[in-house]
Amino acid sequence: ITMGIDYMIEFNIDAAVAPAVMEKFNAANIPVVAIDVLHPGAIYFGADNARAGQIAGEAAADYVNEKWGGEYDYLLIITQMAAGEVAATRTGNVRVGMENKGIQVPDDKYVEIEGQNDAQVAQARVADFLMAHPDAHKIVVGTNNDITAAGAHAAAETAGREFDIAVFSQNSTAVFVEPMYEKQGNWSFIGSVGYFPDRYGEWVFPIIDKLVAGEPVEENYYIDHVFIDWSNISQYYPLDNLPWKNLG
Repeated sequence: ITMGIDYMIEFNIDAAVAPAVMEKFNAANIPVVAIDVLHPGAIYFGADNARAGQIAGEAAADYVNEKWGGEYDYLLIITQMAAGEVAATRTGNVRVGMENKGIQVPDDKYVEIEGQNDAQVAQARVADFLMAHPDAHKIVVGTNNDITAAGAHAAAETAGREFDIAVFSQNSTAVFVEPMYEKQGNWSFIGSVGYFPDRYGEWVFPIIDKLVAGEPVEENYYIDHVFIDWSNISQYYPLDNLPWKNLG
C-alpha cells in the first residue's frame, strides 16, 4: 500500500488474518485477488474446495466398490482448521462424494483428526488411530493436502499396515507424484486431486487485465480439478516434464 500499487494478488493461507489484511486494502480502495483462501471484499481465485472434496470422495467410493466389495470400516478425515471454513469443505465433502456414489457414511464410521498441516503431527495421530483400531483393515483416509497424506501413509507403513488404508488427498504435489512413479502405483496412497498451481498465472492475470480494462469481474474464479492416480498421472504430470523441476 505504501508503494502505491494499483492491484494486489494476495496468497495468504491463514484465514484468521484475512479480515485485517483486507481492512487496509479496502480502505485504500485497492482491488485484491485472493488466492485459495477467501478474503472479505476480494475477488477469490483458486480451489473449488467443495467440488474438490467431492471428487476425492467419489474416487474413494469407486475404490471401495472395486477393491473392497463395497465395504469399509472407517472414513478417517485429516483436517486443517487454520485454513478456515471454506477450505474445510475439501475434506468435509469427501463424505458427500462417497455418498453420491452410494457408499453411506454413518457417524459411527466417520472420524476427524486435526493434522495441523504437518506430516509428523498427522503421522502421530494416525498412528494413534491405528493402534486404537487393530481390527480395522479397510480405512479410507481423506486429507486436506499431500503433506498430511504422506504422514498418514507413513503411520500405516511403520505399523506394518500400509494396505489397511487407502489415501485420497488434495493438491497433487511432488510429495505425491514422485513416489507414485517410484512405486509404479503399488502403494496405498491411491490418488490426489490436482490443483495445478504452476498454472495459476494463466488464470490470475486475465482477471487483473479485466480490472485494468474496467471490465466486470466475477466474485469467484475456480480452477479445473482432476483426480490424479496411476491411471492418468503421465497425462497430467509427465515424468520428463514435472513443473517443479523447472523452478530455479
